Amino acid sequence: MENKKGREIAESEVLGAIKYLESINERINIINVAEVVGCHPSIHKGFNNIYKKIQ
Repeated sequence: MENKKGREIAESEVLGAIKYLESINERINIINVAEVVGCHPSIHKGFNNIYKKIQ
C-alpha cells in the first residue's frame, strides 16, 4: 500500500504531463494528468495545489 503523502511533485512534472497529453490529443483533466505524473489526484495534496494553480 502506498504512503498517502507520497513523493514531492514538481510543477515542471505537471506542465510536462499537460504538454504530453496535448501532443497526443488527449483530454486535459486532473485524472489524466495525475495518471501521467504517477500519483492519485484525490490523495496527493501537492499535486492538487500545483494543478489548480496552473489551471
